[in-house]
Formats: sequence, C-alpha cells, structure tokens
Amino acid sequence: MFCPMKCYDLTNKSKQWITSEVRAASIELRDLYWLHRLLLETQDSLRQYRTLKLTYRVLLNNAKRKFNDKILCNSTNINGSVWKIVNRETGRKKMQ
Repeated sequence: MFCPMKCYDLTNKSKQWITSEVRAASIELRDLYWLHRLLLETQDSLRQYRTLKLTYRVLLNNAKRKFNDKILCNSTNINGSVWKIVNRETGRKKMQ
C-alpha cells in the first residue's frame, strides 16, 4: 500500500512585503553571524554584526511600512484596510 504524494506551494502569501533587498540583507546578516560565532569571536566582529542587525531591523520596518502604505493608497475602503492590517500584524483571526 502506498501513500499518495502531496504537493505543497512553497510561496508564502502572508509576507508579501519581503523584497529582494530584505532577502539579501538577511543572508548577509546570517553569514556574518556564523562568521562571528564560529571563526572570529572578536569585539570588532561583534560590533559589526550588531550594526548590521540594527540596519536590518530598520530595513524590515521600512519594507513593512511601504507595503502597508501601498495597500492603503490602492484601497477604496480605507477603514476596512486599516483594520485588516492591524489584525494581520497582531495575529488576530476573523471570527466566524
């Protein structure tokens, strides 16, 4: 007896605000973390990692803000769109 193969969609539709800049910065931050953790372990590399981490957080917040602004600008029902954004960011689900 065989189990049927399942197909999964690997694209995550809930994080449409992720851009190529965010992906590149994430990879760079991850590489610098492992470089510091495994090889260097100096104060200079730790300082460099922390500054890159701070700029990455700023980049994330700006990307989210731009995406939300684009949604609001293209919306016909601004109040409904604002509440959708708030509920999505706070993790609330719509009650049925």
